[in-house]
Amino acid sequence: MKRKPHSRAASAATPERTPVRPLPPGAGAALVVASLVLLVFVVQRHVLGAFFALDDGVLFQQARGLRPWPVMPWRWLSGVAWFRAVVPLWGVAPLPYHVASLALHALNAVLLARLARRWGASAPAAWLAAGIFATSRVHFPALLAATSIGELLALTGTLAALLLAAPGRRAIAAAGVFLLALLAKESVLLVPLAWLAAPAMGEDRASRKSLVAVLAGLGVLGGFALLGWGVVSGRLGGQAYALGAPGAVMENVARLFGWSIDLANPIPDLRPVIEPGARIAWTVALLVLTAAGITWRSAPLVAAGVLWWWLAVLPVAPLAGHAYLHYLYTPFAGLALAVAGAFDGARAAFTARRGDARAKSPSHRGGARGAWLVAGALILVHAAWSDVLLSLRVDLRTRATGAPLDPVLRKSEMTRAAVEDVARALAGRRASVLIFEPASVSPAVNLATGVAVAGPAQRWELEATLDGGRSLRAYVPQADSVAFAHGYVSGHDDFECFMPLHDGRLRALGRPPGSHARLAATMLEYGYTQAALEYLDAALADRPGDRALLYAKGQALERSGDAAGARDAWRAVVAGAPGDSLASLASTALGSAGW
Repeated sequence: MKRKPHSRAASAATPERTPVRPLPPGAGAALVVASLVLLVFVVQRHVLGAFFALDDGVLFQQARGLRPWPVMPWRWLSGVAWFRAVVPLWGVAPLPYHVASLALHALNAVLLARLARRWGASAPAAWLAAGIFATSRVHFPALLAATSIGELLALTGTLAALLLAAPGRRAIAAAGVFLLALLAKESVLLVPLAWLAAPAMGEDRASRKSLVAVLAGLGVLGGFALLGWGVVSGRLGGQAYALGAPGAVMENVARLFGWSIDLANPIPDLRPVIEPGARIAWTVALLVLTAAGITWRSAPLVAAGVLWWWLAVLPVAPLAGHAYLHYLYTPFAGLALAVAGAFDGARAAFTARRGDARAKSPSHRGGARGAWLVAGALILVHAAWSDVLLSLRVDLRTRATGAPLDPVLRKSEMTRAAVEDVARALAGRRASVLIFEPASVSPAVNLATGVAVAGPAQRWELEATLDGGRSLRAYVPQADSVAFAHGYVSGHDDFECFMPLHDGRLRALGRPPGSHARLAATMLEYGYTQAALEYLDAALADRPGDRALLYAKGQALERSGDAAGARDAWRAVVAGAPGDSLASLASTALGSAGW
């Protein structure tokens, strides 16, 4: 029996009968999924060895009862629900939180590949989109901070809702999943509108508009209701959420777009203020890309991806000059979809130039293999370069102190050092903690260059990083209370005392009164002679008979060039108790000086 000829119109209509286009069947799909998971854990591995981010301390304060849990719908899923479930299991060990973030990121990459297929991308293009999203270095802050789980969960719910959306009961399921996404973070409230720009893959346009209306309506109503809860409760307040002037909107948009396409700067978010020239260039580039995406009729997925980026950025754009790299987690998924559309558009244009005759030839199957090879090569190049930039981000240090140049990592390592050193010194004992952080020994550092600069010191950064000590108490349960001192303080005889060093560690000084002399000796060790003298004068005014303080003052006076003062201080030490070890040290010092 002869096979009927297949018309071009019939062959074009056949694929559109299945709304959801699956990944390659069988082993092919498994390889795509496995490659995405592997890429995530290889390229994003840099977060696995890190401590917690600055905002994570508030979470553990809530877990320990130092702050109340916010019982409210606003970010309920990514706040109370998530952390009340995992903190009892993982405690304050950072690794499980980072592994969970990477696993969720890998799931989002797989869901993004699936959505790209549903929205018309070829299998190689969908893999390319997911691979670029999986390996992008812009996700580093979102994957590092345990509290940024809201960014990840919100995208998971949004992708799942768009994949579930179909007439009937699936529409209800999609709405429920999208509501969970809003309860993770409401910034995704407009994203479902991007579906309107996606190519129709056998879907009834009226049904799709109805589904988009349901999700978008839920997003607008639910999102703004949750935002209102956040504002009324005071949780959505403070400097981070302050609204700026209308001119700040486009500046924030330009900044976020510049960070999205920046493939040269290891720490693009190091300088929050962008130069006027860069602002103009990024704005023009963004507008050109938007216009090109809308008008590229042979690649409609580009328009959907660009629209996704805009819809995900707009909710955070009005903030007063603030833009953080973790804001790009959801928008970057749209940029990856645009890349998939551009890949298929370029591939179609290349095939058209070769002509229909070549397309009908037996060797045409090689074109599909070639697309997979090109997509794989692009993913590997992007992954390798992202890994280089992430390695530089982690390794770059300030020349003044050796601390990480990245402010996110600097505060993270500062917190880790304080937690480890205090826990080691307490050794399981319960005690109160006093941290001396004199402003005179805290150098001012230009964070853009890592060079020490003249001018007012960066005062008391550790105190701010540890949230006045509350975060330290949250991470070290043995610390009953934590206080900071920026000069000599009397009393506190039952406190374990510490002093931060230039390398970020805390030196244990023991308890008063001996801790005061050890603090002065530490300042002398690091060359802060005048600061040590000022501290010792204040301490001796309160403890005039403290021979350890007198001995330390003799050392400070000698270094300052006051030989007579040093001699008098050491002679007073010897006279106080001639036979003890401190008198022996003072006698040795007098002999070395020829007195």
